[in-house]
Amino acid sequence: DLGFTAVGKPGAGNADAMAIALVTNLRPRSVVIVGDNDETGRKKAWSLGMSLASRQPDVRVIFPPAGVKDAREWKKRGADSAVVEAVIAATCPVTFGVTSTRKGA
Repeated sequence: DLGFTAVGKPGAGNADAMAIALVTNLRPRSVVIVGDNDETGRKKAWSLGMSLASRQPDVRVIFPPAGVKDAREWKKRGADSAVVEAVIAATCPVTFGVTSTRKGA
């Protein structure tokens, strides 16, 4: 209800394959993952972000501010679309490097 097209994932590590398939099939211009603001939520959000970044050029991983557990609580505490858009704009896309070594090097 903030005006974003959103897909919710049940549980921190569930449905990653479905989320990846959805992004692969729809090929949106950008993808934003809003992770839960705890250790497990952060790890799982970054893991999904890395998986999607190999298929999608603009993937960003954001989190609610300190002291706020998840996106629902963030909204209840007053986050509106302008606040979320500002966080997205201030966040760099996920990147990863690929290295190779010569055999015997």
